[in-house]
Amino acid sequence: AGSDRYGTSVQISRSAYGSSDAVFIATGTNFPDGLAGGPVAALLPGPLLLVAPSQLPSVVKNELQRLGPDRVFVLGGTGVVSGSVVKAIDAALP
Repeated sequence: AGSDRYGTSVQISRSAYGSSDAVFIATGTNFPDGLAGGPVAALLPGPLLLVAPSQLPSVVKNELQRLGPDRVFVLGGTGVVSGSVVKAIDAALP
């Protein structure tokens, strides 16, 4: 649906959520964290968005702003989602 995996995660989010109290973030370069986080995201519920290890894609940033979540859960450690991405996520939220 999107031009890449990041855009596709956003398109899935847009089709399923008008807003969300919780959002899950996983790296888009390796599947285990996203795979493990999927069931938890479904239970809360909240979308699972993919990011690059050291960059917050603008399409994902825009989706975070649209959703306006109260909580963001970053799956995995700083080896898969860097501290600079976490800071960019924080800065993107109201």
